[in-house]
Amino acid sequence: MWNSYEAGVTLSEVGTENGIIIMDEEHTSGARITIEKNCGNIPFGITAGIYGLMVHTAYASSIEEANEKYSKMKIDIEKALKFYENEEHKLSDWLDEFCNKY
Repeated sequence: MWNSYEAGVTLSEVGTENGIIIMDEEHTSGARITIEKNCGNIPFGITAGIYGLMVHTAYASSIEEANEKYSKMKIDIEKALKFYENEEHKLSDWLDEFCNKY
């Protein structure tokens, strides 16, 4: 389940891509995803991580594109969390696919 990260305390703070965090959620199984705006010369950065496994950042040129990627990345991360818990052998394939997709 996705919940607001630390009750929203990070919103409006500077994120890992040096932009302003506008969305920040954490999954109860150990993942986090954020959207930042104004990341230098990049309009939007979407950073997703699975704790202890990976961090990946995708970029978007509009808020609509950022929101679409954010939503799709959350779904894909949920799939990976299931692999992480039950089928680690599939995780390597998922990581390659995720990083190439975003």
